[in-house]
Amino acid sequence: HVDEIIGMDNPINYRNKAQAMFGFKNGKIISGIYQSANGKIAEVEGCMLETDESQEIVKTVKRLAIKYKIKAYDLQSGKGFLRHVLVREGFKTGQIMVVIVSANDAFSQKEAFAEDLVSAHKNITTVVWNINPTETPLFLGKKSVSLYGEGHIKDTLCDLEFRISPASFYQVNHDAAEILYAKAKELCKLTKD
Repeated sequence: HVDEIIGMDNPINYRNKAQAMFGFKNGKIISGIYQSANGKIAEVEGCMLETDESQEIVKTVKRLAIKYKIKAYDLQSGKGFLRHVLVREGFKTGQIMVVIVSANDAFSQKEAFAEDLVSAHKNITTVVWNINPTETPLFLGKKSVSLYGEGHIKDTLCDLEFRISPASFYQVNHDAAEILYAKAKELCKLTKD
């Protein structure tokens, strides 16, 4: 037996985490979703699950990559620099973290890039540069450098404050997570003992 599903009031733009891979198509830089079945990138201009702000940040990163002549990473050849961008948002705090993931540590214009990004999006509270030299797509490497801010954001979930780093697990659907945890607490019938 399956009980009635507790749905969302507004199941649009609910993800507090967005990731976009970068690559080339017809000589132009593109961003989108990694297709693991064929190892290609499906170009995406908009997504109803991600917030408008995170989508605009991805577009700005793409624009800045062109401005600074940063080459997107090519999965087949293993050449290039910009692998993907990760955007995390604190829905209760309004804090935003942007993680620029590169294939190597040759980022001479990192300070100017971060400054331009923050200037374009005033809600960004931290920008982190992560280096992933492996062949594995959409993963974070072991080395991270904070280019702006503290290198993490904070958010509140079920009246508890969480510090979220680039690699932290944090439920991507804030509102549904609160409902889920409240329901679990209710079903546990917890007492002081």
